[in-house]
Amino acid sequence: MASQRIKEIGIRKVLGASVGNIIYLLSKEFSLLIIIAFAIAVPVAYFQSLADQYKAEQTTQKVFTIFSMLAIFIACIGLLGLAAYATHLRTREISIRKVLGASTGKITTMLSVDFLKLVTLASVIAFPVAWFIMNKWLQDFAYRVNIAWWIFVLAGVLAVLIALFTISSKAIKAALSNPVKILRTE
Repeated sequence: MASQRIKEIGIRKVLGASVGNIIYLLSKEFSLLIIIAFAIAVPVAYFQSLADQYKAEQTTQKVFTIFSMLAIFIACIGLLGLAAYATHLRTREISIRKVLGASTGKITTMLSVDFLKLVTLASVIAFPVAWFIMNKWLQDFAYRVNIAWWIFVLAGVLAVLIALFTISSKAIKAALSNPVKILRTE
């Protein structure tokens, strides 16, 4: 755009425009270029300083992500051990239910419901605490973001699905076992 404008100024000079008019046109054109360059340079510098301000939050996010994944993994291992222990304690009951005609789905549901109640209770206790802590943390920022309710619902559904996936492996294994072998050894 600027080169086109300079060509127009050069053409005007050839056609007899005054030198004062040409200087005025050049100063107008270059002041526009300086304004454009300033408008481009300021946001880049502004966003860089903004990024530097939130570098600590990015580091905190990485640390929280790593330790959250580690906590979820440890919780799943603990839940798997608890499910294995509960099915071991209830093997005789499971075998008697199978002999009396209970399906694999009913036995799996029976074993899973107890754990899902605990996960739901833990979620109900954890959600207000998490909302309070997150709300307190978000108050320190210049631009506040409200915490949506669906985030907690999504977290609860994910917790139930992870627990169900963890428990179902042991519950299905117990439901598919041969009740004759178990009752013979008891």
